[in-house]
Amino acid sequence: MTIISNAPNQPKHTLRKFFDVYADQEDKLRRRLSNPLLDFLSQIYVTAPSDMSDSSVAWNWIRFTPLFAQPSPYRLWEYEEWVLGDEYVLLYPDPEDSTGGIFFDMQQNLICMADLPGTDMESCPWHYLELGLTRYLEQFEVGKFRLPVNRTKIDENDVRYEDYDFNIAVQRVDGSDLMTALELYDSLLEVIAERLDGAKIYDDPLVDMETLTRWGVEGFAFEFLSRARRPGFTYIAPSITVFNSSTFDAMMELNNGTLQRWIQDRDMGDMAPILLFPGDTLVDLEGDDEREKYLFNLQHQYLINNMSGVYLQPDWDWGDTIRFVLPYSIGQNGHIRYASLPDKAVRGHSALYQHGPCPFFKGHGTRLFSLLYNWKESVRSGAFFVGPDGVEGGMDLYREADTEDPRINTNVGVCW
Repeated sequence: MTIISNAPNQPKHTLRKFFDVYADQEDKLRRRLSNPLLDFLSQIYVTAPSDMSDSSVAWNWIRFTPLFAQPSPYRLWEYEEWVLGDEYVLLYPDPEDSTGGIFFDMQQNLICMADLPGTDMESCPWHYLELGLTRYLEQFEVGKFRLPVNRTKIDENDVRYEDYDFNIAVQRVDGSDLMTALELYDSLLEVIAERLDGAKIYDDPLVDMETLTRWGVEGFAFEFLSRARRPGFTYIAPSITVFNSSTFDAMMELNNGTLQRWIQDRDMGDMAPILLFPGDTLVDLEGDDEREKYLFNLQHQYLINNMSGVYLQPDWDWGDTIRFVLPYSIGQNGHIRYASLPDKAVRGHSALYQHGPCPFFKGHGTRLFSLLYNWKESVRSGAFFVGPDGVEGGMDLYREADTEDPRINTNVGVCW
């Protein structure tokens, strides 16, 4: 039995076997749960108060990660009345409110993140529990998920005391996100430079800090653009270029503060979208039907000067998520698929390089390093050709993704 901490004002909690904590529910669970799930629950530990009779502690809602609560027999069948079928149980609930969580399919022994009532359970991207648990552990190891800490505080009488923060939290932007993206960006530049005689990669950043600060750029975008190295060639992907301080400043001047006002009105802070890698072709909606135009304007209110390219569009928990905005809509031939929904065709200006619904976390877009890894492998495999100015092919090359036998691979995997 392990005491989590002995801070004076911290609730005393212990790690105990699941069926030791929920002994009064064991008979019911053994009648209703599958043998593999029972075997799993019988071997895991859960956090519980030292004094199980302490009604002041909401121990059935203790978090397993910042995004999910630990398993509880009182929540397994929380959605039973929604006619989900006998095979689905809520293994790791949403700790904030009753909107779903990680469900376990007892027929397939797979898990999936589902927000209800909007998720079709049959088309949910089911995956292995082991992989999901590995993903959660990775986030703790790299600091994305922050463990509870003791903090020294001073009260109104200048007396120092230890205050225990029992909540675990997710960091929208953390050092691991940034370093991984920078490493993959460097790798992409290097595989391009290897194929160019005399190509150079300079140590100075894409955009200097003064320019970024002047335009109110924060969070992941500030850190990435102020640290990413400048290549001596033009294109890092077909028709995709990089900024320098002058071109970034010119773009924002031409935008005339529209983006800043939009960001300030919404108090977005480090969730503000920004163009990271500009395309060399402007977005054209002329060929779109009225529904596509409506959806585009709804989804891409942050577009700068009608420019295509890679936009940072942070999600609530992930500060490094992106949208790759093409000048044209793609998917009309029915061959564009999200990696997690291989049976469903998608279309739109930003349908490429998206993994779709995530089986392990609440909905989020593709993370920047996944896109950079895909581009690096595309250069390495020869799917992207390299010429005197960098990666060749032009914007029309991406149209090949919507063919039966595409030359390029736009699959970014299932939630990295």
